[in-house]
Amino acid sequence: MAKIYLHTGSNIGDREQNLLSANLEIEKTIGTITSMSNIYETAAWGLKDQDDFLNQALEVNTVLEPHEVLDESQKIENQMGRIRYKKWGRRLIDID
Repeated sequence: MAKIYLHTGSNIGDREQNLLSANLEIEKTIGTITSMSNIYETAAWGLKDQDDFLNQALEVNTVLEPHEVLDESQKIENQMGRIRYKKWGRRLIDID
């Protein structure tokens, strides 16, 4: 089992609910969330003409390999409806 750190962010729609939904999916598909930061509001970076983000850091125990964590993270983003508008653009959910 490995300990990994993920960062989630959202600046579209109900941002807090988007983070909570992502956390539930992470627990289902990637591993157990063992610790999480508070939720922070931050200004958008790169493209400034967009709403602020809510962000959260997660500590997760997983048995997945790194490429599997990436695959599962992108599946969660897609299932939640993320559309990749442009680099540094607005995001329903972002998992890094």
